[in-house]
Amino acid sequence: MENRVLSEIENCFSHHGFCVLPRNPGHLRVSPWNLPDPGAHQGVLWRQNVGGITQSYKGKKRFFRLGIPGLPDFIGWEFKTARFIAIEAKMPLKRSGKALEGSASPGKDLSPHQVSFGVLARATGLLYAVVRSYEECEKVIKGWRV
Repeated sequence: MENRVLSEIENCFSHHGFCVLPRNPGHLRVSPWNLPDPGAHQGVLWRQNVGGITQSYKGKKRFFRLGIPGLPDFIGWEFKTARFIAIEAKMPLKRSGKALEGSASPGKDLSPHQVSFGVLARATGLLYAVVRSYEECEKVIKGWRV
């Protein structure tokens, strides 16, 4: 996935008063969980590491899975209502060289695991969305009235 889309989502949530935890908190002198302030922030959001990588170990290539398949790219929660937030980031759809308007239909380019997570998330009241840009993310946040 292009980092631009991921950065746009982080920026959008930050713009809407969320504490977006740093991607690599190792440089911090405090726990990243000390950064969110329920009195100052709407909620907290962070990026997940889900997917897999192939690495060599003792001359053999091995596949390592990161996270549980289907988990979204971002998770967090809103402080006032404690509603859990899950955001799946996808690249903008293209048709004839132009990005399509509006949100893509769920499942358009999601894996079967991602579709299943989305169905379960919506059925149980989680705030879940698939977004492809800052603008889509902003529409989703405003629609949730966060």
